[in-house]
Amino acid sequence: MIAKQFMAVQHIAINRKFFYLLFLLVIVVCLSGCQRDIPDGEIKDYINAFNFDETYENVKYGSSVLNSVHYIDGISQGEISIYTYIDRRDGLYHYSKTVLSGDYYGDGVDQFKYYIRETITYLNENGFIVAYELVDGVVNELQYRNEDMDLLIKNFYYTDLEYNYHKGGCYYGDYILGNIGNYYNSFKIDETTNNLEFSAKSQYTDRDKLKYNLIHQFSVNKYGMIVDLFSKTELDENKGSYSLTTMECDYISEFVKIYTFLGE
Repeated sequence: MIAKQFMAVQHIAINRKFFYLLFLLVIVVCLSGCQRDIPDGEIKDYINAFNFDETYENVKYGSSVLNSVHYIDGISQGEISIYTYIDRRDGLYHYSKTVLSGDYYGDGVDQFKYYIRETITYLNENGFIVAYELVDGVVNELQYRNEDMDLLIKNFYYTDLEYNYHKGGCYYGDYILGNIGNYYNSFKIDETTNNLEFSAKSQYTDRDKLKYNLIHQFSVNKYGMIVDLFSKTELDENKGSYSLTTMECDYISEFVKIYTFLGE
């Protein structure tokens, strides 16, 4: 039974572990100050159509499912799944659910402080932001401002904006435009779906001089929005220690909205 506990609580900051997870999704390719020219053709025409403002105008609702599992010596140490849905066609609506398991994600000072968290945030008919969270069976009423609602919606598309470069969300258009000159041969257009696909392998060394092997694959639609993604990050000196990340997005199917956790 869910405890009906209502408290006015401030917005909970996203844990650094989540930012690290998203960082792994784009670490394969770094922005280059010197971009190579790419040949004329269908791929160049495809990416030249990417424009965030146009994407934002045309993609007004969507859902994403992000899943990552971390293994040490071939044994799962933890898993995280993040479900998100946004709709800005008629008002504003945001739903998210984070499910965690294992000590790697759910314990320790620098980890998440819960195992299951759902949030509902929407603009009601009176123009006020209504927000609730359900954390490990406890319902809390959140105090959100209009700018908090705007940030939730924006973060579905991107989380960081630097020199008009959008990154960190489902919009990959700028990421592709900034890197395709160096990875042109890793892209192709799927004739069936008309999505742009990317597949590459690479290595990187972190600040502790640990070397990692990466496999990174994704596809985007004509608006530069992620359709699906697969990423494997493997410790080179111990190939039994790795993370598998997948992501699937949908900008067509409808989502059954819920507006309260009361009565559950």
